[in-house]
Amino acid sequence: MSASSPTPFKIRTALRAGRMRPALFAAAAVCVLGLFAAKTAAEPKKTIRLEEVLSVGGRESDLLSMWVGVAADGTGCLYVTDALEASLKKFGPDGCLMKTAAWMLSGKGAFGVRRYPVDVSGGSVFVVVSDPFRSSIKEFDAGLNFKASIPLPCPADDLQAFPDGRLAYSTVSLRKEDAGTIRVIDRSGRLKRIFSCRRRDDPPAMSPIDFRFGADGSLYVVFNYLDRLLKLDARGRLLWAKSLLGVSEIRTKKILFHTVPETPTFKDIAVDGQGRLFVLGGGYSRHRSRDVYVLDSDGRLLDTLILPQPSHCLMIDGRGCLYARADQGMTLKKYRIMGPESDDERR
Repeated sequence: MSASSPTPFKIRTALRAGRMRPALFAAAAVCVLGLFAAKTAAEPKKTIRLEEVLSVGGRESDLLSMWVGVAADGTGCLYVTDALEASLKKFGPDGCLMKTAAWMLSGKGAFGVRRYPVDVSGGSVFVVVSDPFRSSIKEFDAGLNFKASIPLPCPADDLQAFPDGRLAYSTVSLRKEDAGTIRVIDRSGRLKRIFSCRRRDDPPAMSPIDFRFGADGSLYVVFNYLDRLLKLDARGRLLWAKSLLGVSEIRTKKILFHTVPETPTFKDIAVDGQGRLFVLGGGYSRHRSRDVYVLDSDGRLLDTLILPQPSHCLMIDGRGCLYARADQGMTLKKYRIMGPESDDERR
């Protein structure tokens, strides 16, 4: 109910009393300023933004059909996996196509996985190829000439290549011993290390993860179907675990004898040169598959970016540029990250 307006008697009484004293005016002003300051402090300050600097492909182009993975080398060349064509494509820094390499798939192939992860290190390009019958990491040189194939015991959903030749990948499995793990192997496929990220009571179907190792060896993990982010040290010890979305119940559905998640919480994670985390939200975010949560290395939320179009993955190159998807995979967008202490601000 709204307050009634003062009666003429009350107004005249206030006037005879000398209206309001200056001290009361000052006290009221302090209260208003205090409330404004509290509200301003509670609202996160928008300090980071994206500026588009390159667009590759497009609806009117045949360069990309449905790109699903991207990596960049030190010269600015891009290596992109295309699910519909089952191919690896190399683009120059200007976005011009330089070469394409394809691989044969058995079964349904491209439609059986979310993406073909790709990474670059030491002049080699590595691509995870997972299909219903066999999974492997295929190695190409910088000219996209095939070099080797490393068999994997189960499908993988994320990949990182290290300068010393090791490879890390996250597993996708309904077996408890394989679900929610990150495995580090050498070029021959020999297992060197396992990081177990799931809790004992996590269903294997809810345990797919994306990850990134930081420059200091720290491991950052996001769960695709749980509201959970983790940071582990180089020895695999948990440093912190956080939630961002306030989601306690994940939507699921029945497929044959399994209950599987229906809506992703997070879709990918990337780390920039300052150690900031960029986490791509999924179906529970305010802007579905467009919200990018920016956190510091201790898990504190710094800002939230909104991509112009939905994406399924993120990548940040060595120059601090962010890559995301547009036009349902027919376009690759490159953005310069603008904000405090960014490379752009320091110049």
